[in-house]
Amino acid sequence: MVEKKSEPRKRGRPRSFDTNAALDAAVGVFWREGYDGADTASLAAAMGLTKPSVYAAFGDKRSLFMHALQRYGATTGAEAIQAFVAAEDATSAIAAFFAALVTTQSGKRGGQGCLLACVAAQCAETMPEVKTLLADSLVAGQAHIADRLEQAVRTGELPDDYPVHRRARLMIDLMQASAIRARSGATADMLASLARENADMVLAR
Repeated sequence: MVEKKSEPRKRGRPRSFDTNAALDAAVGVFWREGYDGADTASLAAAMGLTKPSVYAAFGDKRSLFMHALQRYGATTGAEAIQAFVAAEDATSAIAAFFAALVTTQSGKRGGQGCLLACVAAQCAETMPEVKTLLADSLVAGQAHIADRLEQAVRTGELPDDYPVHRRARLMIDLMQASAIRARSGATADMLASLARENADMVLAR
């Protein structure tokens, strides 16, 4: 009688949790508490995991922070650019960009302000990987805006002499300033008023 060879046993157990949902929970903790204020126990509890499970899935706290920043950048942090790109005309695009910031920065989606501008920026000097992520994010955001504005110039929505790259940079700078104001306690109404002023500034000739 020939003995059947047993199947090799797989090491460990498959993950039984939603990675994105866990990261969204971590984003919320880091956003509200800051990097230093977010201890591993609080992160694990919010994520619905044990600390060993967090370490196994995401590494140490610093590594989890990077995962959370990347998740934020692909979701909430991308909403203003997505609204800008999706709008039908340049004027609507600029208004939509700043209106989206009111939603994402006023506390309706998590902490006030912006996880990148208000939390990650504080870690940039001691975490080179965070500094690189921030720089790349700013460059990418400005490039998306400039591309859309250049298209608007080509189609006649904006005048030929419209300073595309200066205004794209201005929009990114105003986004950062709005985040700081939100983190400092500005209400949604105050941010909405600021958003309208910022849109007018970017469109000024």
